[in-house]
Amino acid sequence: AGLTLIFGVLGVINFAHGSFYMLGAYVALSAYRLTDSYALAAVAAGLGVGLFALVFERFFMRRVYKSDVLLQLLVCYAFILILDDVVKIVWGAEFQSMGMPKAFQQAPLFIGGGVVPVIKPVPGHGRGLADSHHELPIVDCSVAELESRDLLPFRALSDMPMAMTAHVLFTAVDRQRPATTSRRVVKRLIRGAAGFSGLLLTDDLSMNALAGSLSERVGGALSAGCDIALHCNGVFDEMVAVAAAAGALVGESKRRAVAARRRVPKQSEPFDVAAALHTFDAAFPRRLAA
Repeated sequence: AGLTLIFGVLGVINFAHGSFYMLGAYVALSAYRLTDSYALAAVAAGLGVGLFALVFERFFMRRVYKSDVLLQLLVCYAFILILDDVVKIVWGAEFQSMGMPKAFQQAPLFIGGGVVPVIKPVPGHGRGLADSHHELPIVDCSVAELESRDLLPFRALSDMPMAMTAHVLFTAVDRQRPATTSRRVVKRLIRGAAGFSGLLLTDDLSMNALAGSLSERVGGALSAGCDIALHCNGVFDEMVAVAAAAGALVGESKRRAVAARRRVPKQSEPFDVAAALHTFDAAFPRRLAA
């Protein structure tokens, strides 16, 4: 959409948007580590990327506005390669993470408001470099790395009633099956390291990250320890096949489903706007006034 808008208005090919997002993320990370403030990190990201974009626009893109499209493409591509190397030099090529704001750790507030949260996709999707809608993402990091970083938000919210699995292959635990159909991943990472004991849902079983027929996918997921098999693309014949393969909800899975439903209050708690703003201000003490 961004490329279409720029080309339509200016007639300039500029597809470097992803690099600006990446730069903004790393600027925000550095600002947060210096200030311990998410609000200032967001402001720093906007200002930093805006200043960088201004320099890029004024000193590079303006020079090729009326040039051949191929030259515009080459300038953008060169910029992406250079910025990618700069980011690796300054911040490194390893996975980086930020802590969770205190306000976001108050999950019972959502339940009190009548919304049951689903933590997802466990045990994490951030390291995957592929879109699981189209292909299987593969993560090769160690279990120790997963436990020390990736599983932290899930562990903090392990008392939530529901979670959804990730169609991601974690080779340190299971080299053949993605988390959704891997008994090892469910037992060791989701139920074990993350400490989640609630109702476990699959991600959409029609996604191309999974192999085999829909019936085989359902069987694999339920055998791995998932409680509910989800099918979300709306194709009726596929829905019938999934429902037939899944069968009725029984045993421990049914117990978890009942327990999850009981977490929803019959009547939502009243929402106190002033108290909510106070909670927000306490979590972001140095935020800018709106």
